[in-house]
Amino acid sequence: MYGYSPNQAIGQSVSILIPFERKDELRRILELINKGQSVEHFETVRRKNNGEQINVSLSVFPISQASDIVGAASVARDITARKRTEDELCKHQEHLEELIRERTEQLETANKDLEGFSYSVSHDLRVPLRAIDGFSHQLQKLCADKLDDEGQRYLNIVRDNTKKMSQLIDDILAFSRMGRLGMTMSEIDMLKLAQNVFEDLKPSLAERECNIEFKPLTCCHGDLSMMRQVWINLLSNAIK
Repeated sequence: MYGYSPNQAIGQSVSILIPFERKDELRRILELINKGQSVEHFETVRRKNNGEQINVSLSVFPISQASDIVGAASVARDITARKRTEDELCKHQEHLEELIRERTEQLETANKDLEGFSYSVSHDLRVPLRAIDGFSHQLQKLCADKLDDEGQRYLNIVRDNTKKMSQLIDDILAFSRMGRLGMTMSEIDMLKLAQNVFEDLKPSLAERECNIEFKPLTCCHGDLSMMRQVWINLLSNAIK
């Protein structure tokens, strides 16, 4: 394994196998052997006859005669290929970690952009929404005597839906922040939630023949605003 013939090796110090920068290893190993202790599976570097260095795993055991330590037996295994593979894996691991860091930075930037976009959109949506709510309120006040009950009901529907739209905008903002802040988890009465959502959707049932039957639903653990949106999507799609 080291490239020495018997004539080159017999009678030589084992130090011929040890690189200069690792000479202290021999001293430490001999100290343990002199105490009757073994060295097992010690990974280090040794030098071949041609000067090439290889990775080895050493096990060294004391040889005793009576109560004296008279020598040592050493078993070496060439682990160069394994160490080369480990080094390659380490490089790949470092590269993967770098890719993960880069991807994380990209996602953080994307989340910030999404949040900024959501704030901008919510602001742009609130302006016409306030106008709708404000003018419909003024219409109710100034023209109350000119509107019949049906007209008043229509205006109330308009104002109720502006409030729901405002809540949806708040939910969009909450969703954009969810990656950083997490969801607000709670126990949700699914039957009550489904019934409330259906009440909100009743105006869309105008001139439609539609019947809905609520059967018992188990409670769930989740984010109320997001589960509400699930029911809005399910029921509005069913109505359509």
